[in-house]
Amino acid sequence: MCNRGDYALRPAGLAVGDTGGCDLTAARGDFERAAAVARRVGSPAYLAGALRGLADVARLAGDLDEATRLYEETLARLTPHWVKSDRHVVRALLGLGRIAQERGDLATARTRMREAAATAVARGPLYDCALAVEALAGTALCDDEPATSARLLAVAGELRGVVTTDDREVARVRAGARARLGEDGYAAAYATGTGLSLAEACRLAGVPEEVLAASSRDRNGRPPDLPDGPPTSPATSPLTGPEAGGERSV
Repeated sequence: MCNRGDYALRPAGLAVGDTGGCDLTAARGDFERAAAVARRVGSPAYLAGALRGLADVARLAGDLDEATRLYEETLARLTPHWVKSDRHVVRALLGLGRIAQERGDLATARTRMREAAATAVARGPLYDCALAVEALAGTALCDDEPATSARLLAVAGELRGVVTTDDREVARVRAGARARLGEDGYAAAYATGTGLSLAEACRLAGVPEEVLAASSRDRNGRPPDLPDGPPTSPATSPLTGPEAGGERSV
């Protein structure tokens, strides 16, 4: 039911009120039924996942106080021992970051989004880190830093392994940065975020060195600070494993 609720929200943008024509009522119903089942079977982890979905619905509907409460409850209930916790932690932190941005608190927005990026690198696939970097690009644009915004969009593409073309919010941020920089300026700023190692890309997202030291590898499976070291099996590396560019099911 949570998967169905998330799927129903896919057309939505990231901004408050930008529903993209999706059915918030249907999505809310799916998450509420999932929460009821989780309570009935006594699963705090699955309940947390349903609450994260309800928080997304509340944020899109413009109820920022309720969304904040639900995101915070999600984070309080989740445990790292549950395989799906990483995805919900990342999305709850991004939700809190977007709420802070909506309220004009860009410092808190950046903090939450960088926490989301670090969580993704430490626990999950790079797809989730790319989501955090795209969110940071939006915050940079709000802070009148279009060159930083363009560079972060490039970094997100490096982390994904592919440039996103169909995401509503990414398209909005890209258009905003282009409008302020001009085509040549945008291209130059974007180029500064390409051709990076995965560790360099994660550093630009604000991922702490200790997280990188514990988990990162470059594209050849080598520690980022030891470019001549022996390769390791990419299948076992969090930054080059089979899920590095893909999305985990929730």
